[in-house]
Amino acid sequence: VQSFDLEQFQHYRQQQLGEAETDVKQSAPLQWVINTLPKGFMLTQSTMRHSRSSSAQSAVQDSADKISKQPDLLHLVYSDGLASVSVFIEKNQGAGQHLQGASTMGAVNAFGSPVDDYFITVVGEVPVKTVQAMAQSTVKIK
Repeated sequence: VQSFDLEQFQHYRQQQLGEAETDVKQSAPLQWVINTLPKGFMLTQSTMRHSRSSSAQSAVQDSADKISKQPDLLHLVYSDGLASVSVFIEKNQGAGQHLQGASTMGAVNAFGSPVDDYFITVVGEVPVKTVQAMAQSTVKIK
């Protein structure tokens, strides 16, 4: 028979979030959709990173003028409240420049897959089948 010291445990109360707390507002409509999301997962964050132009001629221009209109990287975060999955969408840089297929490090799984001229990398503490399904079901809305 084992004994437990109950004073070392904390009590957690589950609470339902209201619609205003779970409704993600987007500043611009996303041009990508993931057709296979794990049950209970929803978009919780999206971030776009723009790079600066690297041409010598534009190096003297005002920095506000040098930011590209197309994002170099779109980072989407999906969560069910316990686990989260990051989806990275970027221009395909060619063979050897991206993670191809599955990779595991500890509890974190990742899967990389090309989609048209883009490359999708999905990373999260979810099963490898989940990151693979998410990566392979990500499509650009035309």
